[in-house]
Amino acid sequence: FEFHQGDIVGAGLKYSDAEFDYSMANGVFEILEDKPCESFIKEMCRTTKSGVFVEDLFEQFPGGYPRDHLHEMFAKHGFRLGMRHVILSEPFDIDRVRDPKKLWPVIKVQNLWLEKK
Repeated sequence: FEFHQGDIVGAGLKYSDAEFDYSMANGVFEILEDKPCESFIKEMCRTTKSGVFVEDLFEQFPGGYPRDHLHEMFAKHGFRLGMRHVILSEPFDIDRVRDPKKLWPVIKVQNLWLEKK
C-alpha cells in the first residue's frame, strides 16, 4: 500500500480517469455536508475503474449526515448498487452488552458495494 494526500473535495485528485481498480471510503460521507459529499463522490467515481466499497452512517447521530440515498448519488456517476447491508456498528460483544464502558453508541451503518455500469 501507498498513502497519498490530496484535496478530493476542492482541487480534485491528481490521478487520471480510472486510475484505480477499486476504492473504498469508511466513515467519510457521514461527516460531509451535501456539496462536499457530492464532490467527493464525483471524484471518487472518476478515478475508480471497477468498484467502490462504502461503510457509512445510516441513522441520525449528532453531527452526522446519514444518507439513505447514498447509492443513488453514486448512480449519477456511473456506478450501480451491487449489494447493500444495514448492520449494527460496534462496539458490542458476544454477550450482547451495548458498549459496557459507554464510550461509543451502537448505531446502524450501511455497507455498500457499487460496481461500474
